[in-house]
Amino acid sequence: MYYYFAPMEGITGYHFRNIHHELFPGAHKYFTPFRVACQDIGFRKKELEDLLPEHNAGVPVVPQILSNDAEAFLIAVRQLQDLGYKEINLNLGCPSGTVISKYRGSGFLGLPAELDAFLDQVFSETTARISIKTRIGLETSDSFEELMNIYEKYPMSELIIHPRYGREGYRGTPHMEAYRMAYDRWELPLCYNGDITALPDLDRLLEIYPETDSVMVGRGCVTNPALIRTFENGTPLTLGEFQEYERRLFACYSSILSGDRHILFRMKELWAYFICLFPDSRKQMKALRKSQTCSEYEDAVKMLYRECPFDPSAGFSP
Repeated sequence: MYYYFAPMEGITGYHFRNIHHELFPGAHKYFTPFRVACQDIGFRKKELEDLLPEHNAGVPVVPQILSNDAEAFLIAVRQLQDLGYKEINLNLGCPSGTVISKYRGSGFLGLPAELDAFLDQVFSETTARISIKTRIGLETSDSFEELMNIYEKYPMSELIIHPRYGREGYRGTPHMEAYRMAYDRWELPLCYNGDITALPDLDRLLEIYPETDSVMVGRGCVTNPALIRTFENGTPLTLGEFQEYERRLFACYSSILSGDRHILFRMKELWAYFICLFPDSRKQMKALRKSQTCSEYEDAVKMLYRECPFDPSAGFSP
């Protein structure tokens, strides 16, 4: 079984990846937050910052591209190959309204003929390993069989399926009948993504779909940085490990971001996930959210550690 850390915009950049991989090795791949491939130039210099090899030394990174333009995508692929990347991932899953409105991400799934032509050109003009992360449709799951008919035509290195359609966002529960369709007919490596936030979730998936090649986890791994280790050998996260992890992230963002406001925005975004590990912490989290300076933040975190129970078995809960 292979374990992948899903891309999460604004969270899983290279600073985060480096700290996580150092303290909690185990992910076989980290997929980067998507980068938009631009007409004629591929990636802008700023967008390449997260992908530079010197920023990802020793971390198994797969760049993810958002595009509906085959020429721009291919230019970006060549740029990434020049940087030494062997696999590039195409994002056909992002459910953001602004992305969908530009017919990118899961929005591209609403144009199956155009998607087919895009993939035909891409796989005709590059020998790079291209994997695809997809939803099961845009408006409903009814179009997934048509999408599978398209995907089966191309020699992608892996198909990663999040069995919700684009307009659902992260609401409701995954449509497992769609994953069943892919599981029964797909002959290349297949990865499951969606609502795997704790060990029982993985156990249920593998009980029904034991030949799944890999799983991709996002919110669960942000919540519990040792989740993949727990999947592999059952060793739970300790409070001491978590405190060191949070301290390292806070120190990192304090060194690269300017001003308390930006630092606290990043840390509070992470605590929206971390808090799941601390039941009965409503009062303490209120103090953390109200903190306006780094000093106030540190005091709030110390109070939370001191007063709230720690539950490493708790998964992400929206």
